[in-house]
Amino acid sequence: MNPFDNILDDEEIQELRKNHNHLRIKFNVLSIFTIIFIFSGMVLFKREKFPTYLEDLLNQPPNRLLHNINQSNRSNYSNVENFQNSLVSNLNGGKGTIQLHSQNDYWRESPLFDALKSGIISIETDCWYLDGQDYELFIGHYKYQLTNYKTLNSLYLGNLNKILDDVNSYNYKNSIEGEEKKGVFNDDPTQTLYLTIDIKNNPELTFKTLQQNLEIFQLKNYLTYYNTTSNEWFKGPITIIISGENIPYDSIKNLTIRNTFIDSPLYEILDISNQSNHSEFELKYSNQLSIFASSSLEKLIDYRSSSLSNYDFVKYGLNDEQIQKLKQYISKAHELGLKVRIWDTSINYDSLYNSLKTNIGINNKGNNNNNIIWNQLKELEVDLLNVDNNVDLLNNDAMIAAIGVSNNNNNNNIKYHDIEDNYNDINSNNSLS
Repeated sequence: MNPFDNILDDEEIQELRKNHNHLRIKFNVLSIFTIIFIFSGMVLFKREKFPTYLEDLLNQPPNRLLHNINQSNRSNYSNVENFQNSLVSNLNGGKGTIQLHSQNDYWRESPLFDALKSGIISIETDCWYLDGQDYELFIGHYKYQLTNYKTLNSLYLGNLNKILDDVNSYNYKNSIEGEEKKGVFNDDPTQTLYLTIDIKNNPELTFKTLQQNLEIFQLKNYLTYYNTTSNEWFKGPITIIISGENIPYDSIKNLTIRNTFIDSPLYEILDISNQSNHSEFELKYSNQLSIFASSSLEKLIDYRSSSLSNYDFVKYGLNDEQIQKLKQYISKAHELGLKVRIWDTSINYDSLYNSLKTNIGINNKGNNNNNIIWNQLKELEVDLLNVDNNVDLLNNDAMIAAIGVSNNNNNNNIKYHDIEDNYNDINSNNSLS
């Protein structure tokens, strides 16, 4: 007989087993809550670092942020009231709009929203197509930088759709085809936002995926488009530009309702226009296919040539030879009905930024000489200038004065090239100026 057989009776053994099971359940529950807590912390950290959601940016609960008025009461609000109390009034009310282009916008602390808060009318992002991800396009400069939470939808299209629904009190039942919609700028609701997409790989599949993502915008009249059948333009709150070395020219040309447009190579415009190959010229520079022609300042003025390489652009500006060369490019583009965007305007951005602060007499009140290069480009009627440091630049009064723009309500519509968007004229000559 085992001396330990009678230490515990059956009832005590059952009680121990019961207690053991309770402890195991408590441990499992505690483990689950611990995992949830850690995961929630990771999500909050990620969203704090990448505040791409509307409620993160404005620090408001979603129901207040999007004015959670029930649909039956929405119809009692006038369009004016809806617009004045909408999200855009919180984003950029009183700021006006400025003719700047936020290059590599996804590098910002708050992609899209930093530009909108400053009234910047044009932004650019790099898009990648990945096999097996048929509906998503991924955002990043290099492929190894791509992540699941940085997509065209999560950073840009999803947020723009919410903003435009809010500002237009969108209702499928009341939507009218061809109806003009208000845009994302509170003080200039007819100003379109140019969303430039640099296709980094696989242009045809990227373009196909992009079109799938744009279907809802097209349905709601949120996109600028050109009707190739009626030869008419429709101006929408968002205008999509395709840029880079992988532009699917033929796919864009073959669209009946053309809701994406080509970023034409400005530096080639003189050479191609003088050639006999009219088909290539029409494909790249037709004002029914393109709205902008762009290039780096370096390419346009041949900065690396031996006679110009030592020229101090930031301090002295462009010389007469360079100005005359630029005039030819800009005049040709405007003659064709295209806007002009010039990027890399300082050759070295750090040099520009430091010179603005120290080298050209900026004081705290902002009374100063304009930055020389930017001022020269404005005089040459360049329509858009690129800026990488837009947040730092536009939150500083001295920087604002240096580039000749204002974010106060007394002077809120300064433009580098004062072209009035008269769509009656546009429809008559089939170009979008």
